[in-house]
Amino acid sequence: MAGDMIGVAIATGDVVNAIGFGHPFSTYGDGKTSLPVYRAVVNGLVPNLQNTYKSVSAYGDPIGTVTKDLIPGIAGEISEGPDTIPFNIKYQRGENVINKKHQVAYGYEWYIPIIAAVTQDAIRLETSPTTVEVSIELGFKEAQKNYTETFISASEDTYIDVLFNTQSIISAFTDRFINEAEKATLTSVDMTITEKPQIMTATIKEVIAPDEIVRGTTATFTVVLLPHWTAVQDGERKIEKQITLDIPSDYPIGDAWISVFSEDPDDFFFGFDFDFDIDTEFDFGSLPENLDDLIEKLEAEQNDAPGLITIVLSDEIVFPDDSISDEPQNEITLEGFIVTGSESNSVDITQ
Repeated sequence: MAGDMIGVAIATGDVVNAIGFGHPFSTYGDGKTSLPVYRAVVNGLVPNLQNTYKSVSAYGDPIGTVTKDLIPGIAGEISEGPDTIPFNIKYQRGENVINKKHQVAYGYEWYIPIIAAVTQDAIRLETSPTTVEVSIELGFKEAQKNYTETFISASEDTYIDVLFNTQSIISAFTDRFINEAEKATLTSVDMTITEKPQIMTATIKEVIAPDEIVRGTTATFTVVLLPHWTAVQDGERKIEKQITLDIPSDYPIGDAWISVFSEDPDDFFFGFDFDFDIDTEFDFGSLPENLDDLIEKLEAEQNDAPGLITIVLSDEIVFPDDSISDEPQNEITLEGFIVTGSESNSVDITQ
């Protein structure tokens, strides 16, 4: 009825409920929108010397939709409520699995990362050093396939990591200035957060090489890593991984270097070769023409596994931020770990 109070929901669910009670509901009152409307009630006034305010609550099921959100006022219609984006979170800690469900209004996809980070904090109930592995899967109305991405984080407080990583993934599709391929309408968002109480990091400590390496053969090297003390298994502080390398038959005889390294997760410029040679030609690949192309492009650009270890044979030591091209090289992955550091060892190449 005229004069009744309403609340307008940006997000609702098991943990996070964001409901507005004054217009504009968006930051600038940016026009056309699709927000579910709820009945609301004023519980009372909360006195405050700086700013007295009303205590309000929304209740029941949606009764309509706000279709225009303007600074002078809002417009809407009485209905069953608009379609929203289902956002399901599965939080796994050991054998315990907790499932939480939310609904997010279209046009407010930027709220998905906030729900993810707040839900994680609400389940954990404390801030403590830990490792989380997060997998997020997005479904779209306009695409034939879903987009899936996984990231792993070990820090004092993983709230910020979950927030920013999820924000980066979502905005690649929902931000109109970032996504230039095609409109992306989310039909589902499913996230799995796996928590480990251990700090799953390991540092490269040593690379063990044979005394002599015969060119034209396959050589085996041992990479020794030192895991964080909380991640030690069976009382053994060291982790050893075997990695092979094909030595070209025409590789120069004499002294050489074998280098092993990992991507520094805190090094934003890892892998960039700052070569300002004006004759250099860059190949950025073809621009995506539709959403399926964009999904394939983003999948190809996903960061390598955080446990990736690279080995390179060269005439001098190779560091993580060096550019490598034709040198003999190989890779292995230490599953479940974030690997850091680099080590080198001199080798003798023989006939």
